[in-house]
Amino acid sequence: MRAWRFTRIRGYLLILIKSGSPERFFNICNVHQIELWNLCNTSEGYECYISIKDFRRLKPVIRKTRTRIIIKKRYGFPFFLHKYRFRKAFFVGIAAAFVCVYLLSLFIWDIHIEGNYSYTEQVLLDYLSSEQIVHGMRRDQVDCDRIEKLLRSKYSDIIWVSASISGTRLMIQVEENFNNWQEREESGYCNIVADKDCRITSIVTRSGTPLVKQGDVVAKGDILVSGSVEIKDEAGGVLRTEYTVADADICGESILYYEDQIPLEGQKKIYTGEEAYAWSVSILGNRLFLKAGITGFEHFDILTENHPLVIGTNFYLPFSLEKWYYKEYCYEQENLTEEEAEKVLKKNINDFFEKLLQKGVQIVGNNVKIAIDEKMGSASGRIVVICPQGKAVPFGERNDTIYEHNGNDT
Repeated sequence: MRAWRFTRIRGYLLILIKSGSPERFFNICNVHQIELWNLCNTSEGYECYISIKDFRRLKPVIRKTRTRIIIKKRYGFPFFLHKYRFRKAFFVGIAAAFVCVYLLSLFIWDIHIEGNYSYTEQVLLDYLSSEQIVHGMRRDQVDCDRIEKLLRSKYSDIIWVSASISGTRLMIQVEENFNNWQEREESGYCNIVADKDCRITSIVTRSGTPLVKQGDVVAKGDILVSGSVEIKDEAGGVLRTEYTVADADICGESILYYEDQIPLEGQKKIYTGEEAYAWSVSILGNRLFLKAGITGFEHFDILTENHPLVIGTNFYLPFSLEKWYYKEYCYEQENLTEEEAEKVLKKNINDFFEKLLQKGVQIVGNNVKIAIDEKMGSASGRIVVICPQGKAVPFGERNDTIYEHNGNDT
């Protein structure tokens, strides 16, 4: 394959060999190591392929064997250049295109976020934009470690972040706190403090000193596991105090207050089925409409399909084609019956419970009551849950070890 590529670059010919003694011609070519391939016998003579370099070496062989050579076809890059030698603008355009692609490859044109559930992609992009991490920034100015630390420190629910660059795309993968694992500070020591008022139901300490036990009632901000560890002697005296990153699995029972209201009388949105659409081109955030959507609708929703231009998989360009849909709707008066209102309220409660379960919360008590009067339906009450407790709070770096005075010290 490699030899074939070199042949294409250097060029080769399809030739027709007419000779009274072709065997002698081929023998001499073999002696002089002139390579011929794909040799076949035709009604006109012998056809075969030969490289340009070997073709130039055929002159003495042709003269010696009185052979006639006819060039039937030319292949390869040298003949391509010769064919278009007078079209300089064509080659200038190709060179300019390569330069443009190279310049575009120096920037980030797409920021892709995966794994986010509690926070929308736009919320995360807006925060990154406030930190000067935006579409169009130079690749060499992207600090992936900084991005990871910014998102972890800004959003407590995000416990793991991975940022990487692929082509002109900045890939950000996040993991939210749907289980009992909590992020710990990598730099400096920390305590584990309570997220909210609760009663401790279980605690398993891996590092640090536990200050609470099962059944204790704690308030928000109380220290559950201390990052300081006392080293004691056989008599129970304190030899020294060392510091570490507190780490533990803690669950607590707490109370959530739920409240929801829906009116029995209101307006309902009904789509008429009428639609209009428009096309636009987005360039670095600037939008140019190719076809405006003339709707004439009094009320309508707008939906947008964005089609970014991509070379390959991850080489995104700063251009995208957008299609805008305009869907007409009107309002109709809607009056809910007590049964319908109760059904909607129950669905909202079940959706709320489902979100709690996704975050690793165990529901052990439900005191939510539904009440419906002439104008309003409401649901309110307390929910008793058992959920992961505790968050890491650094108390400063302590690289030293503090030794207490001991009478046995000499």
